[in-house]
Amino acid sequence: MGKRILISEEEKKDIKEMYNLNEDWIDDVVGFIKKAGKKIKSYFTSKDGKDLSDDDIKKKMSDMDDKEKEEFKKEVGYKDERKSSKKEKSSESGKWITEGRYCYYVPDGYRGYKAHLLICGNDTTASRPTNENYKSNIRKPSDMIFVMTDYKNSISVAESWINNKFDAEVTSIAGFSAGGLKVWPEAGNLSYKIIGLIDPSTPEKYSYENTFNDFGKNTVLVCNPGNWGSIPNYKSNLSEYCSHEKESKGKIICKNTSHHDQLGVFYSRFSSNL
Repeated sequence: MGKRILISEEEKKDIKEMYNLNEDWIDDVVGFIKKAGKKIKSYFTSKDGKDLSDDDIKKKMSDMDDKEKEEFKKEVGYKDERKSSKKEKSSESGKWITEGRYCYYVPDGYRGYKAHLLICGNDTTASRPTNENYKSNIRKPSDMIFVMTDYKNSISVAESWINNKFDAEVTSIAGFSAGGLKVWPEAGNLSYKIIGLIDPSTPEKYSYENTFNDFGKNTVLVCNPGNWGSIPNYKSNLSEYCSHEKESKGKIICKNTSHHDQLGVFYSRFSSNL
């Protein structure tokens, strides 16, 4: 998974003031700086004739007058993402699009840099990454791109595709059914805001031990062990987790609903937290 870029509130304030941005567009400038950091440093180094620290550069950026800002934007190739991407994104927003082994949804008017990734079950393939059972059970978030892919894909490959396609960062992931085999090892990975295990297949390491492992505060398991009657090891392992539902404080949710309906259980509760 790619390196996370963390920007402090003070740095956001500097960026916002420099470009005269309101809070809605902070993500656009942060995205630009992630791509053009070397150009920015080179710009100030060449002007001063010496290497400058990040703190020195931030101070120079905050001290710029309007004329200097325009010169800076031109030299480093800054473009207002609100203008440059509006036409391109409008043709894809508000509907499901299938492209290769991916199916994605871009909300109307979305201009940010966040994405959610769902690894689907074994009823999907690289040529058919999803079906109506998925779309009808998903409550799509309004503030990020939603991407689905088949369970034979890897998280890292999917994240790379999303980054190249949308210039977006995957901030949350979920694995449904066989997709749980890919996502389960990430349980507790705090690089993600939330991790969902949705009626998942369980890796051999867990399914044959039938033991409970506390995930970490950002991971949620939603399941119905009864959906796994044909695979006893999965059923018994998920049953063990469900026996800890009350003590899990909302991290384990066991509902007696069908397999694909478990998608609805997860996304109806957590789409606003992705």
